[in-house]
Amino acid sequence: MDIFRPLVNQGLAYFCAWGTKCESAHDAVDMCVVESEIESGESDHLLMTTWHSDETLEEALWFFKTLAIPAENQVFADFERFAVSVGNPDWESKMEQAVSALEEKVVDWLPPPSSGNPAQSRSQ
Repeated sequence: MDIFRPLVNQGLAYFCAWGTKCESAHDAVDMCVVESEIESGESDHLLMTTWHSDETLEEALWFFKTLAIPAENQVFADFERFAVSVGNPDWESKMEQAVSALEEKVVDWLPPPSSGNPAQSRSQ
């Protein structure tokens, strides 16, 4: 849990997790928020967290790119996204591609049609 505390303390607004222990990572971030609120006596940190255990990496990255946006009541003139891969070079490559697409404002980076993405299947 200590690995997430600096992110929460610096104002992390959205956390998406994918992989074999993604629910545990999600819960650890939520616990950091609770502990921070207890320590400060304030409960004003709005942090959205999601985990994507039943999705492909491509689907989770699509969610990260398309829907993981800070809450409307938080003012973010500019916010940064970053993705972290632990111990898997293939995941790292896919994540770099997705984040690069974000930085380049590419709007058509979506999972392959066979992934079953509901948003994509509606548009066909």
